[in-house]
Amino acid sequence: MVCWQPLDAQVVRTVGPSGADYTTLRAAFAAVNSGALTGNITFQVTGNLIENNSAVLNASGTGSPASNYSSIIVYPVAVGVSITGDLNAPLIDFNGAANVTIDGRVNATGAVRSMTIINLKASTNAGISTFRFINGANNNTIRYCHIKGSGANAATGTILFSTASSQSGNHHNTLDHNALTGNNENRPVNVVYSLGSTGSGLDNSYNVLINNMFSDFLHYSRRSQAVYLGTGNSHWTISGNSFFETTGFSPSGGDVSYYIIYIESTSGTGFTVSGNFIGGQAAQCGGSAWSKSNAKNNLFCAIYLNAAT
Repeated sequence: MVCWQPLDAQVVRTVGPSGADYTTLRAAFAAVNSGALTGNITFQVTGNLIENNSAVLNASGTGSPASNYSSIIVYPVAVGVSITGDLNAPLIDFNGAANVTIDGRVNATGAVRSMTIINLKASTNAGISTFRFINGANNNTIRYCHIKGSGANAATGTILFSTASSQSGNHHNTLDHNALTGNNENRPVNVVYSLGSTGSGLDNSYNVLINNMFSDFLHYSRRSQAVYLGTGNSHWTISGNSFFETTGFSPSGGDVSYYIIYIESTSGTGFTVSGNFIGGQAAQCGGSAWSKSNAKNNLFCAIYLNAAT
């Protein structure tokens, strides 16, 4: 008798601090990259994870031996788990990865966020992010997660969409129903930052930000944005999101400017910005008004758009 496992069979592994198949998400992704795990893969997070290095997931079909996966889903099986790092680098790095879902709900069901993903590093290093999409990372979804970051470099973000010039852009990725914020007093310069390359297929396009909450995110002393789409971006959808401060905002670093949605892509087309809530102290402009105090002369722009015809 010959026993074999079809490529699309479901492979389930646990990731947790003890008694699990892997103790870090980095180790779990390394097993995929090496070809040790193939097909449709589920990683169940059983407890808090400490990541000392980036959890890098490469494209299927790359490496030697080559990886060979169809889809990957990561979700918690316990309430209140976290994935934490303190890295001058991406915490979770989708390096050409495709068809990956990070779902923060217990057993990937319901409507409650039960997983927090944090990069604690607070510096101006350009490599800092909590998630990075690079080298043709396509069709990935992050949903129902608490996501925190503190990168203070103008060319990065808590969620970073990047593009190597020799590779394809990052397309059809979705952020859905996440809660994005800074690490207490350490706030990022950009929450979502995307800078692609110009040329056929090299832009970052058809990415979706929908029904997310951005709270307490503006940097106190540097120009900052909730969403920054620069050169090499097109056909983004930014809809149904809430942008707010849970208390009054008091900048401390001079007459710096603040933007909520900033799109500066003069070759980009097809942007949809609709149904967003900007203001208040809770989702959907709830609670008291968003107020700013101190004598700084800060420009505030809710939506800035400079795109192609």
